[in-house]
Amino acid sequence: MKRESLLFVFILLFGVLLTTKAYSALLSIDSSTGQLLGASGVSVNSKLYDVEFIDNTAASIWGSTNYQFTFTTEAQAISASQALLNEVLKDAAGHLFDSNPGLTSGIATGASFGAIATPYSNNSGWLNIKYARNNPAAASDSVINANGWWSVNDNFADQGFWTYAVWRETSSVPIPSTLVLFGFGVLSLVGIKRKKV
Repeated sequence: MKRESLLFVFILLFGVLLTTKAYSALLSIDSSTGQLLGASGVSVNSKLYDVEFIDNTAASIWGSTNYQFTFTTEAQAISASQALLNEVLKDAAGHLFDSNPGLTSGIATGASFGAIATPYSNNSGWLNIKYARNNPAAASDSVINANGWWSVNDNFADQGFWTYAVWRETSSVPIPSTLVLFGFGVLSLVGIKRKKV
């Protein structure tokens, strides 16, 4: 009985370790061009968001009068921009989204850096923005203030280095680690029951 209890505790601890792993954002990549279009499941302040990179004017994206930005404070916009650098704009699995900023939608091919803007307020037609500056060297990536640099009518499609990050709260939360933990619990109970029989 003591051995089965130790096995159960080991399996339970293993499952807990699996559930503590941070969620990894699921990248949206254009299959024909390899261009990064956005991501889902990006963790910002312990909540999950989807993000899409769009080149246009703020007025076209968010409407011309009532700007409903997902993040409405400077601190939230900083956290969102940092999450882009930590979870999305990375080199992994054959995609060089950090080393080659031009692979991000809205950033010109061959660009020396990418500026992915997260606006958080409109100040009389001028945007308050924090942006993730994605440089080819990950160590030099940073979040930068761009308050008042851009009006709501400035078109990022005319800028080779800029694109908007359009954020939406994730509608469904992925729970694979919870299912793994549940599965380990069931398997361990079945194993204990079999040994008793």
